[in-house]
Amino acid sequence: NIYCYIDMKCMSDKDIEMLINDAMILHSKLNSNKLFFKVVNLRFSQILDKIKSYGNSNMVVEFDFHSDAVHKIISSDIELHYIGLIITNQKFLNENLKFLYRLKIPIFKVAQNGFYTIKESVFLSSNSKKAEKVSSIIFDISTQLKLEIALFDVHLENSEEQEKII
Repeated sequence: NIYCYIDMKCMSDKDIEMLINDAMILHSKLNSNKLFFKVVNLRFSQILDKIKSYGNSNMVVEFDFHSDAVHKIISSDIELHYIGLIITNQKFLNENLKFLYRLKIPIFKVAQNGFYTIKESVFLSSNSKKAEKVSSIIFDISTQLKLEIALFDVHLENSEEQEKII
């Protein structure tokens, strides 16, 4: 299942629309069962009406009115909906990088100019044994999307980040 977290307070309508469009493209191209949209911090707009219209048997739209912490919401939804891929934008990724990394679930960051401008997927790992568990998913997604793959083994030594390209 694919998961798309939308925070209407922090995202512009343009960012939300691009996130939704890319999520729908991925859902159609990948062998996923369902696409889940989690919408928080609702505000009335045309994009909200558009989001509401997407619910069907393959796409689920959920609204969160409780404004729980983003990490709590996403962690709960991963368990509840058996999420295998999270779709996000650059800003959300930057603000939540450590949390998303600890989830050990593939993350798809949308491109600034949309899905069709993406040329490669990137796989970051700091633990080769854990990387083996996730790598098959990354290779499968990259193959289905016809993307090149860049693999990085990241090690933290003496407080300096070192990278080895595999």
